[in-house]
Amino acid sequence: MNPWHAHPVPATRVEALYGDRIVRCFVYRPAGLLPMFERARAARGSHEAIVHEDRRWSYAEAGAEADRLAAGFAARGIGAGDRVLMLLSNRPEFLFVLLALQRLGAIAVPVGIREARPGLAFIAGQCGAIGIVFDDALVDRVPLPDEAPALALRLAASDLAALARAGVPAPRAAERLETDTAVILYTSGTTGMPKGAELSHSNLMMNAIASVAMTHLNSHDVSLVALPLFHSFGQSVQMNAVAASGGSMVLLPRFESEAAMKAM
Repeated sequence: MNPWHAHPVPATRVEALYGDRIVRCFVYRPAGLLPMFERARAARGSHEAIVHEDRRWSYAEAGAEADRLAAGFAARGIGAGDRVLMLLSNRPEFLFVLLALQRLGAIAVPVGIREARPGLAFIAGQCGAIGIVFDDALVDRVPLPDEAPALALRLAASDLAALARAGVPAPRAAERLETDTAVILYTSGTTGMPKGAELSHSNLMMNAIASVAMTHLNSHDVSLVALPLFHSFGQSVQMNAVAASGGSMVLLPRFESEAAMKAM
């Protein structure tokens, strides 16, 4: 059975996207996560993008926060191709940091918040991360300097406000190919060491566009996001799909039935 039979299929065409690899692609697609968000920001700047607890951010406000963080990261030496671990729960800073790193052409490495310190040290070493941004409550999970000496930049979520107030101009978006790596997602390592999967900008866009089509999301929809954002499903089917549709997302730190019912 054609899985698209009940859904409006966006226009596609066959392309040699990865050199000699021929794949069917959506014709109309942003070049990456940042261009996709910027499109929503330009078209729906005053529209509500994120709701978290008792705070709300419009697309314009979320984009401005990401711009300020990008400037702060750049001032701290983060640039194109650098890997930065994100040990962050479902909170607005996850999106702000992710977009800031995309602006710099850096590669985000979201990691499960249940990952233990030895696993984080292994991941940091394997992917060559030079920085980590983490929830304050998870500071004990952050590898010690002798366990991950390359992690020169270590920022708690509570440090991000000061970083965003650095006062330097937001850098221009780095030029990246859509086939370049955008994020690296790691397996849990249940039966061995964690394994990293590199996702390109086009990977993220194809998944986001497909998710919008399959779920019929539109700019008037509000999505409850309780799946972990460090996971591919939480990112592609929820966070990125909402941004692609220009809709709104309500972030829950974790799924709890009572909290979910109240949020709805």
